[in-house]
Amino acid sequence: MPCVTPLVHIPNAGDVQKHTFSTDYIDSDARKEDAKVKYEDTVTIAADNGHHVAVAKRDIKKGELIEQGIMRLCEGLDASVSNPFVLRLGSDFQLTGTKRPCGCPFLASGVLMFYRMSTDAYNVQLSVRAPVGKGSYEFSAVATQDIAAGTQLVREVIQDLDEERRVRCADAYNMSDTTVDKFLAFRKELDESLAAGVGISRMNCTRTLSASTRG
Repeated sequence: MPCVTPLVHIPNAGDVQKHTFSTDYIDSDARKEDAKVKYEDTVTIAADNGHHVAVAKRDIKKGELIEQGIMRLCEGLDASVSNPFVLRLGSDFQLTGTKRPCGCPFLASGVLMFYRMSTDAYNVQLSVRAPVGKGSYEFSAVATQDIAAGTQLVREVIQDLDEERRVRCADAYNMSDTTVDKFLAFRKELDESLAAGVGISRMNCTRTLSASTRG
């Protein structure tokens, strides 16, 4: 008969970096320093002439880190199809020492895809570092000049495709309060239908939802 050794969790034992569900750690400055993705303090999204754009949330000093995050490779995207939310090696950023060809597509974390783009009239420079995993890069967006709160963020690019790639998403995807209410009602009906299909009553479903909402 095989011997089974029980697993026992001992709080604060071993590698403390593994205990990331501690509320003390989540609220701590150490967690903020460990974060790979940062932008909430400096960037917000606004609508401008039908477009979603990234703007400075507060005054930003020259040389200050505006945003940092991760870029992930998205293989299989057609290079001939314009997409404002995809960054491409060679036109959006450069990276020395990589064997990947120009045009490789990447999706960035945070709000980097909402920065305007320019080859000369920019206020942000992007630096990309060696891979942090298979098909992943780290990036930092740094202010090249003092930027006043509310100013659009414009990142330097090698090839300016800004107007070609921009889509009027703020017009096309705006949701009114009425539309949001209809969507929530639809989701509620769908959830109740799925719950009934697995034998959960509407009352129990509501209780479960309320409990999960309270966290």
